[in-house]
Amino acid sequence: MTRIIGIDPGAHGAIAVLDETGELLEVHDMPSLEESSGRPATNAPLLASLLARTHGVRIFCEFVSARPTDAKASAFSFGRARGVIEGAAGALGLPIAFLTPPTWKRLANVAPGAENKDQARARAIARWPAMAESFALKKHVDRAEAALIGWAGIQREGRK
Repeated sequence: MTRIIGIDPGAHGAIAVLDETGELLEVHDMPSLEESSGRPATNAPLLASLLARTHGVRIFCEFVSARPTDAKASAFSFGRARGVIEGAAGALGLPIAFLTPPTWKRLANVAPGAENKDQARARAIARWPAMAESFALKKHVDRAEAALIGWAGIQREGRK
C-alpha cells in the first residue's frame, strides 16, 4: 500500500497519513516542545521519527510564508517549522510538494479565510466519518487541514 503524508505546518500543526486512494489511515498532532522562550516549536527528531514510522512515499505540505502583517517572532517560527519539515523529509528521502492554501482549499471545497476553519473540520468528518473522533474538537482543525492537504495533493497529482 502506498502511503501519502499531508502536513499542516507549525508548532500546532498536524500530520495525516493517507493511502493512494485518499483513505485516511492515521492522524497525528505535530510533535513540538516548548523552548526556553516559552514558545512551542516543531521538534525535528520527533518529526523525523514519526515520518519514518509512517512508511510514506510522498509528502504534501501547505506552503507557508511570512506576511507583512506578521510579527517578526511569528514569521521566524513559521519559517523554522518549514525548514524542519523540509530537513526531516530530505533526510528520509521523501519528496515534498507544497500546496498553497487557495489550491488545497479549492480542491477540498473549503472556503478561504481564517473564519472558515470549522469548515475544514466539517469536510474532514464528512469525508472520513470513521475517523470523526480525530476531528471532534475545535483544536483539531490542524488535523483536519493536514488530512485535507494530503487528499488535495492526491487529487491534484491524479489530474496531471
